[in-house]
Amino acid sequence: MIDINSCILSDEDDTAEKKNNVRQWLTECQETGVTDIIAAPVQWHENDKRPGDTIPFLIEQFQKQWHSELGNIRIYPGQCVRLTDTLINELKTEEALTLNGSRYVLVEWSEELSYHNMHANLHELRMEGYMPILAEPEKAPGFQQHPEELYRLIKDGSLAQVSAESFSKAAPKPQRHLAEKMIQHRWANMTASMTIDPSEEGASLEGAFNSIEKLAGKDYAEMLKENAACVLNNRYVSTEEPLPLKEKRKWFMPNRSKAK
Repeated sequence: MIDINSCILSDEDDTAEKKNNVRQWLTECQETGVTDIIAAPVQWHENDKRPGDTIPFLIEQFQKQWHSELGNIRIYPGQCVRLTDTLINELKTEEALTLNGSRYVLVEWSEELSYHNMHANLHELRMEGYMPILAEPEKAPGFQQHPEELYRLIKDGSLAQVSAESFSKAAPKPQRHLAEKMIQHRWANMTASMTIDPSEEGASLEGAFNSIEKLAGKDYAEMLKENAACVLNNRYVSTEEPLPLKEKRKWFMPNRSKAK
């Protein structure tokens, strides 16, 4: 399995507890068959901006520190970048990173960003040859209250990554409910752990895929697994036609295409 994680390179909380969490998480990765991890720390932490060119060095340091625990797991560079008017230029100058140098861009956004500007910025990314992936949209209060806006973004061509922890019973209900809707209505294109907190019962990548299989069938769960590999290797991901909230696709009615 391929995973994406935004926390393993974080240096804001370099405590004994953090190190223990990393150790437990890597053990879980080994046990569940994770072979590759895209390390995608957030571009902005509060008011501090992390330059993309620092990430390869952080990966090198992480690999040295956790050599024994990593085993044969490979780490690749990426970033969870802020959706702004300047993002395209930042990507072109490598001030911000795509996922493993691919066309795929994992994006977060400010809650103050209007839906109109969000649509415009995502459209511009696609026109420049990038494929934006919305990071954990089920956690955004705006989308929880107005899921139709998320549907529009996905219908227009953006991809969506749902967090594994959103399927945990410990996840807030609005977050979990939207994650389930995203699966049932084929809005999600991949899932990832994104966290290293072992206290989240059922928040593992393996647990998430079990939940996805129950909600939408084995074929859809397998497609999401394969899509992560496609992102890593810069191949086209598979998609299914996103359905409006009033509809749910039958398991026996696949209608897959390749993201353009």
